[in-house]
Order: sequence, then structure tokens, then C-alpha cells
Amino acid sequence: MKNFLYVLAIIVSLPLAGRYALAQSYPNKPLRLSVGFPAGVGTDITARILAPYLAEGLGQPVIVDNKPGLGGVLSASEVTKAAPDGYTLCFTTTSSIVTGPYLMDRPPYDPVRSFTPIGQIAEVYFAGVVPHQHPANSLKEFAAWAKANANAGKVNYASVGSGSVSHLVGAQLDQIAGLRMTHVPYKGSIVADLMSGRIQISFALTSTVAPLVQSGKLKALAVTSSARYPDLPNVPTVREAGYPALEFVLWQGLLAPAETPKEVIGRLSAELKRIVVKAELRERFAKVGNVIAYRGPEEFSALIKADVDRWLPVIKSSGAKFE
Repeated sequence: MKNFLYVLAIIVSLPLAGRYALAQSYPNKPLRLSVGFPAGVGTDITARILAPYLAEGLGQPVIVDNKPGLGGVLSASEVTKAAPDGYTLCFTTTSSIVTGPYLMDRPPYDPVRSFTPIGQIAEVYFAGVVPHQHPANSLKEFAAWAKANANAGKVNYASVGSGSVSHLVGAQLDQIAGLRMTHVPYKGSIVADLMSGRIQISFALTSTVAPLVQSGKLKALAVTSSARYPDLPNVPTVREAGYPALEFVLWQGLLAPAETPKEVIGRLSAELKRIVVKAELRERFAKVGNVIAYRGPEEFSALIKADVDRWLPVIKSSGAKFE
């Protein structure tokens, strides 16, 4: 009987011992950072800025692996199938994890259950902008103008593609204010048609449109962040403008496959927390329009859940799908 109990104790302890050994030796080989966008675009640039800092702290190379497709969903889907050992990670965004899977008839993963959050590292904001000659000087004035012109088919809002965050924010404004706007998805730049007045409003990255607003080529009605954007200090937040439901950020962060050991997640999250205080990183992020914003695993997990609750009804009511 004693021998049986001894053997049973060994069997029960084996998984714990394996996890402990993994945590103690992790990492002992290069890490792969899967990015769901082509080289040279925003998320890829951020990942490549971050990778050397992670590698320095972890003592192993961190290789950025571009897997573009379906707005980042392809990359994220591959990561869910990887071994949960901390060597294959996903550097991703709100649009890839939260909204992207629900733009498909059969979502390839669950934003909450299919990943283990490591941490958020940055976020970007959007601004509702109209042509400089537009009569509206606030979101409330724009809503009144849009209602008056809806039947004439004069009210179009642009996005960078069906199901994109810029599409969904416009759709949410349309629903909240009852505007009956027409969505016009773009594959290229919206700016020329917006400046010319062919498009009446768009929610675009603040870093992209701020110079155009400052030069008087566009007019910003509100920003989606909780605080005013430093480069547009006179532009109110959507909450100040009377539309608090439009408040949101597009986050960027690190995820691991589900069931990755807590010890490994803790190690990676600690590195992120160490990195974000570096002034050099903050400056480099700012140059590409990113704001440092760290959330640890638990906070990041809560944010992802809240974003699913927020965007899923908008996606369903708008009928947005991948083109």
C-alpha cells in the first residue's frame, strides 16, 4: 500500500514538476512573434520596435514573422494551434482579435477562450473628421445636418474596409443618432475624397489626420480617447461631445495560446512591464502614432472581454463581413 501511494504521488507531481522545470529554463531558444500584417505597416512596425527590447530582457532572439491575411485573423488563428509553451506569440490588435473573427460566418477562434493574454503595450486613437468646408463644428451639429440630408443621399461615411474599426465606429454613430448614413469602404487612402467633400465624415487615426486638421485641410469634431489628444488640444472627446458610447481605443498587445503556463506568462508580462518605462521606447512609439499603455494579463483579459461585449452587437446590427 505504501509503495502504491508513493508511486501515485510521483505520478500526480509529474505535471507540476514539468511546469516548474519549464518555467525555470524558459526561454532557452528563440521566440516567434507572429504579426498578421505585411512588413512596413503600423502593427508590424510596432512589433519590430518592441522585439529587440524583449530579446534583450529574455536573453533569446525574438523573430518577427509576418503572416498577413484576413486583417490579422490568419496569424491569430495559427497561434491558437501552436504549442502553449511561450515560444510562439501573437502581436496583435483589437481588430484582429475582437472584431475580426466575427466578420466570418464561422469564427476560427474565441477571443477570450483561445488565448492567454500577456499584456497590452500600446494604443492608438481615432478622430471624427469632416471636410474643412463642412458646416458642422461639432458631432451634435453633424448629426443634425445628417438627419436633414439623409433622404437626399448626401451623407456618406468612409472607412478603411468593411468590418474595420473605423467602419464600426461610424456604424455605431449611425445607430445611436439615427442618421441613415451610407458606408463607403476604401482600400486606399480616404483623405483626398474627404478633403474634397465627396465623403462627409470618417473616423481616422489621430496620428494620420492631426497634421491635416492643424493645417486647416480637415476639421476634427471629436476624438475617441478618454482624454484630449495632445496634438489636437482644442478638439473635444466623444464624451465631451455628447456621445460617450463612441469612446474607445485600438489596442496593441501580446497574446499566447490558451493554456500557456502561468509562470511563462508571468515572465513575459514582467518583461513588458519593464520595457514600457523606457523613455526611448516611448519616443519611438510616438513617432509612429502609438501611445504607451501597459495592462497586465488580468487587466488585458478584462479589456478583451469588454471589447467583445461592446463590438459584437455593432457587428451583428451592421451586417459587416470581410470583403
